Amino acid sequence: MNADATILAFDPGGTKCHALLVRSDGQALGWGTGEGPGLSGRSEEAFLMAARDALAHHVPKSVAVISINVRLRPALNLGIPIRSMSWVSEEEAAFALAGQSCGLIVLSGTGSVVYGKTSDGRELHLDGAGPVLGDTGSAYFIGLMALRAAAKSDWHPRFHTTLQNRLYAFYGLTDLDDLITFSLKTMDRSVIAAFARVVDEEAAGGDPIARRVITGAADDIADILQAVIVRLEMTRESYTMIGTGSVIMHSSIYWNRLCEQARTFAPRLTPVRPHHPSVLGVALLSLRREPCSNYDQAAATLLATYKEIMK
Repeated sequence: MNADATILAFDPGGTKCHALLVRSDGQALGWGTGEGPGLSGRSEEAFLMAARDALAHHVPKSVAVISINVRLRPALNLGIPIRSMSWVSEEEAAFALAGQSCGLIVLSGTGSVVYGKTSDGRELHLDGAGPVLGDTGSAYFIGLMALRAAAKSDWHPRFHTTLQNRLYAFYGLTDLDDLITFSLKTMDRSVIAAFARVVDEEAAGGDPIARRVITGAADDIADILQAVIVRLEMTRESYTMIGTGSVIMHSSIYWNRLCEQARTFAPRLTPVRPHHPSVLGVALLSLRREPCSNYDQAAATLLATYKEIMK
């Protein structure tokens, strides 16, 4: 790949889509986010918003497009030629970001997934079944539990939670009747998932109900983690547990509880929470797939420059 060749990496989540424009020598050139009320990060609209944002200050002659999971439509109009299009899994991106080739990944964002890969290549992927059948311990899961807690806040003093007033203000509601009407609307799961950050704020502020929601969500995903570890017999070796997704990245309460639970059934695990966006892992994979002259140097350059373009 020529030194002037560029990569446009995407991370389409349930709530938002990130895009990162990177030169083949690792120099970060552009950053974009596609999001909006009720807009899925996996929609074509979110892709285009993120791409146009990332290309706003640097327009290359062509790009190699790489994305997590979602297959972009060939008709995606970026305004420039697309040299190639490829796809990676969330697990591959997380391993790349953490510098690992095997281990455990606990992803809690809008949805949730637990994935394990042993040193001899055995794999297991649990959950990711969507908001009705799964997504245990996810932002949607947390948001839904918070809505239920807010609905019964006035039933008895022991049910009282500051989440009620925060929720009414967040969604522009005035009372329980409004909340019931809101809960019955057809909406993208990102609408409910967006409230998870507020739940974490109230938990950190001392509200016991909010804290119970956050720690309960961490306990539930830890239960799935244990199932993966047991089925893959991963207690026989030391592995890294990589935490990723918006909930894990933003909630220390959630992450600390997950690590605490994991130590009870897998004491040899090493928890790692990379403080970089997942789209960076996608870009690193692309640099490796389209060999540059010096991958290690390019990766170091990317890690050193991407924060500047996010400002």
